[in-house]
Amino acid sequence: MNWTALLKEYSLLTLLALMVNHSVFTWKLPEILNGVRRFLMLWKTPTLSC
Repeated sequence: MNWTALLKEYSLLTLLALMVNHSVFTWKLPEILNGVRRFLMLWKTPTLSC
């Protein structure tokens, strides 16, 4: 199985899906960013308190 080809195809499909659902993506972007920020804060907190 060629993983690089599969990955390339997957990323292309993802890009295509993002372009198609661009309005949905931009509308969801703040939500996604908030989730990422919250996750990073939770992930960094134990490291900082050690």
